[in-house]
Amino acid sequence: MDWIQRKLNVFREWYNTQRPMWLHGDRTADEVWSTFKLPRPEPMLERNPIKPAIDMARIHFHGDFHLPTLSIQIVDSVELVA
Repeated sequence: MDWIQRKLNVFREWYNTQRPMWLHGDRTADEVWSTFKLPRPEPMLERNPIKPAIDMARIHFHGDFHLPTLSIQIVDSVELVA
């Protein structure tokens, strides 16, 4: 029965720390509880020659395939040459 409790603990941690909820303004339960504010988005114009290089990876929370987490980072900005 210990393995069931461990699975439930991991799920609870994932649910509260990794899963943003639309109802909470795309924040996680932990972010809502701690009054964390999301940064304001920065607009990007299509004609701007500087484009972000975005790195995305799907990882599994604590190695559990059923608990996906997306890691999205702006790695660098690159200037497009026409």
